[in-house]
Amino acid sequence: MIHQIKGFMTKSIPLISLSLFLIFLSYSVGGAKDYELQPFKLKELPPQKNVADPLDTFRVVSSLEGGPRKKLLKHHIGLWFGYPFAFGSDIDKITKTNFPFVYIAANYRHTFFNSKSLFLDYELGYMNFDIRTGGSSLDFTVHNLSFTLSLVWRLRLANGVYLSPALGLGYRYLIIKVFNPTVTDTLHFFYIRPMVTFSFDLADNVELSFGASLSANQDTTESFGKNTIYFLLPRAGIHYKF
Repeated sequence: MIHQIKGFMTKSIPLISLSLFLIFLSYSVGGAKDYELQPFKLKELPPQKNVADPLDTFRVVSSLEGGPRKKLLKHHIGLWFGYPFAFGSDIDKITKTNFPFVYIAANYRHTFFNSKSLFLDYELGYMNFDIRTGGSSLDFTVHNLSFTLSLVWRLRLANGVYLSPALGLGYRYLIIKVFNPTVTDTLHFFYIRPMVTFSFDLADNVELSFGASLSANQDTTESFGKNTIYFLLPRAGIHYKF
């Protein structure tokens, strides 16, 4: 009897399983008509403003940059003030020179072919001086107008500190007023003028400068080396950069 029951169960299990599968299949096919597949959409987040980039935490900044780079300032304008000293073969022998008025000049400088260290400098200056040829009486008053074109090499020594050697060529126009008798005359000189300047930044666009120049002036009406006058000019200036 037990063997008969086991045999019946063994034959019935496959039939029961097949019947359940057919019922489930018919139900699935019949009920599929009541449903539609809907496309799945990701939920979009609203736009966010001023959100920090999480990758900023991992970015590496070189310490050699020293912060943001400053814009290259290509133009300088400024004023110079100085007190000149005159000497030379003719002046030393026959004259006593006095400068009652300081040298004053305006200059403009710009980059030379977009170079970062070379500049062209244009300087227009004025000074006057008195000349006595022996006694205490005044013999000459000289009004001196000069124009200098210089090539400047600007070197950065430290943050906001610069050294600028330069070499200039210029033209000097002298108006000479002679006393006893009263006569006015003019002289023309060409000169070469080496100079050196130290500059210090007072602000991003303003710098203070100190320097000196030595000019060798040749009278255009005389042969080379004759009637040559030298001017040593210590000076200070302030400049605006843009």
